[in-house]
Amino acid sequence: SLYKKVPRQIKKYMIWGSLITKKISLLIADDNKESVKEISEFLRSRDDISVCAEAYDGKEAVDLIQETQPDVVILDLIMPKLDGLQVLKHLQNIHLEKRPSIIVLSVWASEQIIMDALNYGAAHYLLKP
Repeated sequence: SLYKKVPRQIKKYMIWGSLITKKISLLIADDNKESVKEISEFLRSRDDISVCAEAYDGKEAVDLIQETQPDVVILDLIMPKLDGLQVLKHLQNIHLEKRPSIIVLSVWASEQIIMDALNYGAAHYLLKP
């Protein structure tokens, strides 16, 4: 049977031999409400992504990440209360059922800041246009 040839990692997403697709849950953290709105509208138009929360400061981002346990976080670095690097540091020190993939989206192009973000747990670092 074809099912026997499917890798074990994929089998856990299968029921009765049919692949079950799960939407990617995503949290957006940025103090620029217009940016959040644009990113959110674009992502909500996709069938495979569910925007589960929006945060407008770093403290709110940490709280919502703990509450919603998203698969992915889009994180700006410049935010009030806690900046993005502080958010990444906080996430290292709290228990989460699952660690989200963090995509930093920032205007900062400093090599040191990029390295810090990646060292603190960001999976990707993208520059805002």
